[in-house]
Amino acid sequence: MALIKPHHEKRRRRENEAISIKNKKACSEGLSLHYKLFLS
Repeated sequence: MALIKPHHEKRRRRENEAISIKNKKACSEGLSLHYKLFLS
């Protein structure tokens, strides 16, 4: 299914990637914190 994407779609995708990278970072930090609490 090929959608015709407007020009701003690229910028939005880049912003979404930046947000998802931030979320992954926060998630991995939260997980490591959780494991530290869980294992201690």
